[in-house]
Amino acid sequence: MTPDVQDATHAEPCSGERSEAVDGEGFATVTFDLSRKSMAPSAQSSDRRLTPRQQERLTRVLRATLEHVDANGYGAFGMRDLASTGVATTTIYRFFGSREFLVFKATSAWFDWVANNSLPPEGYGDFRRSSVYQFERMTAMWAAHPNLVDAVLRSAASDDPLIRHLQGPPRSALLDTKGWAGTSEFDPEYADRLRSLIGIHAIGGMVQWVQGGQSLESLREDFESLLSMVFDPPQYAAPTE
Repeated sequence: MTPDVQDATHAEPCSGERSEAVDGEGFATVTFDLSRKSMAPSAQSSDRRLTPRQQERLTRVLRATLEHVDANGYGAFGMRDLASTGVATTTIYRFFGSREFLVFKATSAWFDWVANNSLPPEGYGDFRRSSVYQFERMTAMWAAHPNLVDAVLRSAASDDPLIRHLQGPPRSALLDTKGWAGTSEFDPEYADRLRSLIGIHAIGGMVQWVQGGQSLESLREDFESLLSMVFDPPQYAAPTE
């Protein structure tokens, strides 16, 4: 038994610094950053990489967090819900520090997975067409897992120092649009501005949707309007005599 992770059960090890969660209901390919620098300060005290067995156990904790939050919501989730993982509560706190950071780490990994797996197939179309495809697929996943969307926003907005220190500002941490479909056709500086605009719109719209202020359909319509303002020729009013 390694000193870092106490576990009451045995499991086959997995390999790699990024560990794959296995879930029969949609989390099978969500990956988690298990590098020590992404963990709580108490886990960073060692410069040793996590062993495959340690990675498997922590992945189990993150997977269970997604499952419980998805089913029951952010407010109903507590560390006691992770007893079935067989990982000691002291170990969970050692690596994740707090409930809020654990939820943020699990749900933000899922959120990144949604964005990356909403990309259109290669050669689908230009930036505008590809963006509409990606945004519609992404929001469809939000609709299928509203509790996870709510949880990633609420945990990101908390005052937890681990989230602030290790993850950076929530807006930049929540949606990595570097790989947004079709931006390679533009000048790099212009592409960066487009990605920033998309990220701000997506996060702002998601907040509105979670709070009940906007439907997903209207959010998609607003996104297409945003693209129209960027790409369509401006319509000037006819001069009056």
